Amino acid sequence: MARIFNLFGDSKKVQEPVEQKPAISIPDTRRQAPAQTISYEADLISHLKGDHVRLVNQFTSLMPALKSGDIKGFKAKLSAFKTDFQGHIIKENVKFYVYLEQSLAGDETNLELMRDFRREMNTISRAVVNFCNRYAEDSMDATGIANFQRESNDIAQALLRRIEREERDLYTLYN
Repeated sequence: MARIFNLFGDSKKVQEPVEQKPAISIPDTRRQAPAQTISYEADLISHLKGDHVRLVNQFTSLMPALKSGDIKGFKAKLSAFKTDFQGHIIKENVKFYVYLEQSLAGDETNLELMRDFRREMNTISRAVVNFCNRYAEDSMDATGIANFQRESNDIAQALLRRIEREERDLYTLYN
């Protein structure tokens, strides 16, 4: 406050209020939340595999919509794919990876393998979401369509390789 008076030319000294602390210490009696754990879900892997099938089908429906000239339909399908993909990633991160991290706590080899898979998937998912965002905003003229076709092949290959490896190597650690 003294600075305000100084800015306006008032030379009176204004003393800043001093916060006073209570003389008595009051103990914090709030409860601390118990450590959270993720429980095993017998049908989680079948749900994740079902997500994979749905995501692959959604992704493969993008090019036919684009080639038919249905830009609005293409963008709706792209948006649905992105939403479902992000939902799958969240489910995997929260229910699958957290459970594995808990259950593999004493198994350094498999824990490190799982962490490598998780880091790789985070990189892939950022690329997929950026890809979806880019083409959701693109006008999809002839150049945009050609770029989409080229990039979508790369994205599809990365996703298919990842799905195959997850289902073959990683999901077996959950059981």
